[in-house]
Amino acid sequence: MEDNEEYEVKDAFDVTNEAADMIDARCLIEEKAFEFIINNPDCDKQKLAKHIITEYWNEAVDAYGFDSKVICESILNLWNTPYYNANCVEEHTFKEWAIYFSTPGSIDRYMKSIEHPRLQWQTPMHKDLFPVK
Repeated sequence: MEDNEEYEVKDAFDVTNEAADMIDARCLIEEKAFEFIINNPDCDKQKLAKHIITEYWNEAVDAYGFDSKVICESILNLWNTPYYNANCVEEHTFKEWAIYFSTPGSIDRYMKSIEHPRLQWQTPMHKDLFPVK
């Protein structure tokens, strides 16, 4: 019996590691999605999904499993997922970030806040772009 108990503990440990790996992969995908939005002012849901699927397929498998339909649906759903950005100290959906970063001025302000961390990010984001929900 003691041997079986030892295996159960190892299995639980493996499950915990797999869950942590899945979370890490999802965080990486979200970071890459945010970077893509900043670097592509004309970004939309389809362009973002195509980029993630094309460039980060292995990470998507780690994040969402082996079912390609689930992976594609999850990546498309990313568009409406909230993402917290520490540089801005704000959280918005990827769709909202894409709207905000569709102007050169907002991208410039963001880049300056990264280059010069002592400068304040000019928040809150334009209220017309983010109506009260």
